[in-house]
Amino acid sequence: MTGQPEGRDNSSMNGPPSPTVWICSYLPQSGGAGVERFVDMISDLVRRSGRAPRVLDLTSVVSEESLLRKSRYCVAWKIGREVTRLARPLDVVICNNFFSWNAPKGRSLVVYHGTDKGRAIKNRKNMSLLRSLIVRTIGSYLEKRTGQGRFVIAVSNSAKEEVESYYGLKVQRVIPNAVDLSLFSPGSDRAGLRAKLGLPEDKFLILFVGTRDPRKGVGWILSELKPRLGKNQHLVLRTDIPDPPDDVTVLSRMPIDRLADLYRACDVLLFPTSYEGCSFSLVEALASGLPVITSPAGSGRDLKEIEALKPYIIDENDAERYIDRLSRLQSSKEEWAKASVAARKFAEDHHGLSEFEREYLEIISGLVG
Repeated sequence: MTGQPEGRDNSSMNGPPSPTVWICSYLPQSGGAGVERFVDMISDLVRRSGRAPRVLDLTSVVSEESLLRKSRYCVAWKIGREVTRLARPLDVVICNNFFSWNAPKGRSLVVYHGTDKGRAIKNRKNMSLLRSLIVRTIGSYLEKRTGQGRFVIAVSNSAKEEVESYYGLKVQRVIPNAVDLSLFSPGSDRAGLRAKLGLPEDKFLILFVGTRDPRKGVGWILSELKPRLGKNQHLVLRTDIPDPPDDVTVLSRMPIDRLADLYRACDVLLFPTSYEGCSFSLVEALASGLPVITSPAGSGRDLKEIEALKPYIIDENDAERYIDRLSRLQSSKEEWAKASVAARKFAEDHHGLSEFEREYLEIISGLVG
């Protein structure tokens, strides 16, 4: 129907139209980072439930040439204005962190993928003093205001603790990010997968999957760990970095099925992140039965409760400890197998897609009433 926004169902043939679910975030879904993956999953879930999803991001409210594109705070305000203008009384609004903080709060929820204040504290080495101050004041104020009067969800126990401690809000539900456990699953034909992906077949493959954001740790891997690796160890980076070293395999974006093959083809995931909510890279590796060596940031902290995984959760970016754990997994097939089985079981227990979908559908349906 002319003049109606995309995603809205205006048919009244069989009664009133189904409520639209407005999903508000910063970057477009094609960005491929964690929050954007989450938005994509929620959109698909809403669509399959018979409701109409409508995603609002920076491309919805500012032009390609606008200088406002780089200001998260301005984009968040403009998205809130747009939702206020378009949403009907029975529609549901999903805010990701503070995006759409100024939208009506009646039928809305907010999902905290971490907090701006926590990110500034943990990532202070990679932020200028001015940037840190802005994030800890404006960002924190908006995140606190967003959660007031809304149903509050956190993606990990660590995010829940931050939201409640920093902002004085009550988190009603912790719902970790999830993956398709049938797609991301252990495999057996590692040699065949390596040949298919163009990876060395006779090396111990150390995988990193993530953006080149300094907090993810890819720079630290190249500067501190790579010089310490053995001749039979090889780095595989699924990221975008300029001028990578010749003896490192760098893969750009790939379809989801090839990404699943990549986890199955490698020997370990290396993820020395300084701050996370609930990393999809970590969850995908666990589901694939790939042992992980990571920090206790975000959902990584929960892995310390599992005996077979605890030794591989390293509190500080201690290069020697990371190298020691790599050698430990490489030298003992029994140790590697124990970590692999524990990783898969943890994913099955905490990151299954069916439970994720059930919880979000229950909450959305409750808000619709």
